[in-house]
Amino acid sequence: MLIMESLIYYQTEAQVKLNEIINKASSIVILCDANTKRHCLPHLIAMNPKLKGTYVITVPEGEKSKEWRFAMRIWEKLLKNNADRHTLLINLGGGVVCDLGAFAASVFKRGIAYVNIPTSLMAQVDAAIGGKTAININGIKNQIGTFQLPKAVCVFTEFLSTLTEQHVYAGFAEMLKHALIADKNYWDELKNLQHSGQIISASDLIKKSADIKSTIVSKDFYENNERMKLNFGHTIGHVLESMCMQHNNLILHGEAVAWGMLAEAYISREKKMLSQQALDEIETIIRFYFKPLSFIQNIDDAMRLLYADKKRVGDELHITLIRKIGTAVINQHCSEKEVKSAMQYINEC
Repeated sequence: MLIMESLIYYQTEAQVKLNEIINKASSIVILCDANTKRHCLPHLIAMNPKLKGTYVITVPEGEKSKEWRFAMRIWEKLLKNNADRHTLLINLGGGVVCDLGAFAASVFKRGIAYVNIPTSLMAQVDAAIGGKTAININGIKNQIGTFQLPKAVCVFTEFLSTLTEQHVYAGFAEMLKHALIADKNYWDELKNLQHSGQIISASDLIKKSADIKSTIVSKDFYENNERMKLNFGHTIGHVLESMCMQHNNLILHGEAVAWGMLAEAYISREKKMLSQQALDEIETIIRFYFKPLSFIQNIDDAMRLLYADKKRVGDELHITLIRKIGTAVINQHCSEKEVKSAMQYINEC
């Protein structure tokens, strides 16, 4: 069993662990996006002066960077910088930077060490944790990737103060997901948060989300069963996100997941697994925090993207659903009719 909790460090402990890992590396490279280079890199160097003068690779912000050509750019720059098998790659950023950097590190010279320093709420509670790496291809989410754990996930909550309200809520979607699949009491706590300031100051709840994810991953690193619970909201959510990418109308990953969760909760209700009362409660929360979607013009196009999802088995759609708030059920066969009905439902919300 992998002990994921031992890989996540907070504040002072994170600083100590990062320094320890840096001291063992033959060289260090930092991956940022344009935003984190400007807003977060100076603070990181101030915390750890050993990083001053470190070679920095910068990619554009947002999902457009999570593509093969940017992975290739990272490998080329690592080679140019004479990186070896003992080089450390520090990923300083949100989910895109952590996914992209981790993937690049996992295959460069058959794998070099990396550390995730998540700067977004999304990354601190979910994306930077668990050792799943991926990039997109042909506008379809996470089709190429590996499983490789970081040396550490170093969390500094002060980076959250750099986020816009929209990005805070996008990360909050993953916190809601953790509650819906694993902890009803946690859901009740999250419901009481009224604005982004309350969310980013709730360090105990942020840590609780990270603990839920790491506990699940520890039981099933390679996603054969238990870890599939974390896919709740993501099967339909990734379709929504891919549709946006293909129409150059980008939404944040967490926004797509939020509406994906509502769609999959709707299917849960249609299958008589979830009560109408619970569905109404979930819809109220999603509508409170997230702007409605109105771009699903062609549901048949959405279905084609759905069949490209990694969680499909042959011609069958297997989706993680919920039996009640706090309890997820994996590998639920869903018909096209049920999925189309769910898409129509969220399109009208």
